[in-house]
Amino acid sequence: MNQHPEQIRDEIKAAFEASRESPGDPYKEGEIIWHLVANPEGRASIHDTFKGKRRLARFLRGIEAKFSVCFSLKDWESLKSLDQIQERLVYLLNTPRSSLASIRNILEAPRPDVQAVVVLILSAPVTAILVKLFGVVGLAVLIVPAAVIAKLFQMDRNWKNFYRAIEATIRANSELQSDAGRPVGARRTGARES
Repeated sequence: MNQHPEQIRDEIKAAFEASRESPGDPYKEGEIIWHLVANPEGRASIHDTFKGKRRLARFLRGIEAKFSVCFSLKDWESLKSLDQIQERLVYLLNTPRSSLASIRNILEAPRPDVQAVVVLILSAPVTAILVKLFGVVGLAVLIVPAAVIAKLFQMDRNWKNFYRAIEATIRANSELQSDAGRPVGARRTGARES
């Protein structure tokens, strides 16, 4: 994707405005991430709150979807300024292998099976006590852990499908770029062309 740096910057700003709690409020470009929430209080307002993490995810995933790139986990923690985001995005656009490595790390991450087991183990004694004390009403407690586990698996599936789609786009774009230098009708071979 060959875009002018100012176009990229404008796209980042558009994704930022679409993701923030108070669109149109003034913000500092050096601390753009913190301004995803109203009344930012620095790093803690994003990385230490559910609201901040949701806004950050909406913002960065919007950029990932728009440009077919994948930020690394380190990027999610360290990016804070508009310049940093733009610089990293340009790097990822020029080196698809980096995005593919991040996607591989995401897709190979453990499924939420461990979380599901922990929820079941922790809820089993509570469920047993409630069933003993309240009879059938206590069985309703079984619905909560089951719903939590189902939601964990759904979120995991959606998240991985999102990155599989980006991976497919990156691979398709890489194929197009590598085919662009080859004469029409030329066959691909494992050997280097001289």
